[in-house]
Amino acid sequence: MGGGAAHLASTMVEAFEDGETADDDDVGNADEESQAGENIIECSGCGLLADHEVLRERKRGNGADFLLKCCECGCVHTVQFRPPKIINIPIMLTEGAKSKIEKIAMEEDEFLSLEVIFAHDEKHWRLTRLENRKGKSVKRIVASDLSRATALRADRLQIKITMTEGEDSNADTIEVDAEKIFSAGSIIRHDGRKWRIRAIHTGTERTLTGKVPALEVKRLYLHEPPTFEEIEPRTGRERRQAWKEGRLGFNPNPVDLKKQPRGSGDSRGRGGDSSQRR
Repeated sequence: MGGGAAHLASTMVEAFEDGETADDDDVGNADEESQAGENIIECSGCGLLADHEVLRERKRGNGADFLLKCCECGCVHTVQFRPPKIINIPIMLTEGAKSKIEKIAMEEDEFLSLEVIFAHDEKHWRLTRLENRKGKSVKRIVASDLSRATALRADRLQIKITMTEGEDSNADTIEVDAEKIFSAGSIIRHDGRKWRIRAIHTGTERTLTGKVPALEVKRLYLHEPPTFEEIEPRTGRERRQAWKEGRLGFNPNPVDLKKQPRGSGDSRGRGGDSSQRR
């Protein structure tokens, strides 16, 4: 009945002082029409969810006792309205590599469920673990039975990174959107510099290829991107270009690729033209 009583209190139109009763002759038709359909609660007499007339209200601390009359059967009964008690629940809030425990106030009869997103400290958090008073993990629980909870930042994530430059490595964190996807081998910017994602650690494995959602990333391993000179030629055309630019040593007979017909000159890429081989 707590929910019905709360609705009753929030929709109160006419209340009476302690010890007074309502006089039907003093109540206008307009007031009766405004109350109609607003004080819906279960009647203890007929058992129906019916509209009730408020005969009297008595303050009780932060709540009140209401003397009501059922508009269906005429039964007069009392309903006690008490606002739920506020309790503080310890919740571990995790944002990337940082975690902190804060006590968050909530009503004792409030229900919590996994994956529910709530706002706190101008941020959004998603519940990822709920424990009852026996230390058992549950999917849904009333606040009064909750022992502790864990929540992750829902809108932004902090991800650990390791930046390797030569023989030196430094650790840091980056903040990204929760929907971001990281690709091994791709280039990202951090502190005004370009870095190549050498590997992605998910907590269970480290991958050098593929894509990983930010929610699954535990750490990114970043290396300096290779310079143009360090890029190893893989195709015949890339090797010819490398010879032309001198990246593979001295080339006594450079080829102008812009003037070379497409598809020709493969023999030169394998060691020069036919006259040189003879």
